[in-house]
Amino acid sequence: MNDNSPFAEFSDEEFAEYFEGDPVEEHRFRRFRVNTPLRFLGLLVAIAMLAGSLTIIVDQLVNFASLNNGDEIRERGLDRVSESTWGWLASDVQIDSIPEPRIGGFVRNGPPNGVIFVDLRPWNPERLDELIDHELGHLLDYAIWNEGGPGERRGGLDSEAWAECSAVVNGTRRVDTGTVDTEYHCYPDELEIYESVMADIIEVCKMWGVVECR
Repeated sequence: MNDNSPFAEFSDEEFAEYFEGDPVEEHRFRRFRVNTPLRFLGLLVAIAMLAGSLTIIVDQLVNFASLNNGDEIRERGLDRVSESTWGWLASDVQIDSIPEPRIGGFVRNGPPNGVIFVDLRPWNPERLDELIDHELGHLLDYAIWNEGGPGERRGGLDSEAWAECSAVVNGTRRVDTGTVDTEYHCYPDELEIYESVMADIIEVCKMWGVVECR
């Protein structure tokens, strides 16, 4: 190295050690290595957020209320009645506003028995099918036990659990696997009771209209 150079006091090895190379690029590389896991984690979070949004969108599409007037609701309800195992227990589906209590539907254990009343509100077709199967479960209850006391019917299940499990068996509802904060539930043990009771039923006779047994 030239003795007139301002760096003359450094040996060739010292000069290379202190001044050669690209320390900026080296620092940039080290910083990238440190942050790579964080960037990967951020990518996973973004994917999870996107997946969550898609789940919400799919759920909204599945639950889209496409039945908006009484005629459409009644037609869909009658279709489900005709398809259901216990549909023969219902003679009609009627649509009307049910202000109180705020429920989706009901049947009456008296004239005009065998009629399912559905609340006049926008309905998703699959949710309406589930409701119809639920109400048919109530009619099945009445048809089997008629005026039997609470301790003598449904294998000890309450009325709503019986109707919900009936909807499960008919394919429009899923079994509840967690804790459901509502009276409308069908847990695995309740489904077992329902199926056990129904296995012992030889004949079901409706007690209204033209009496029929199957």
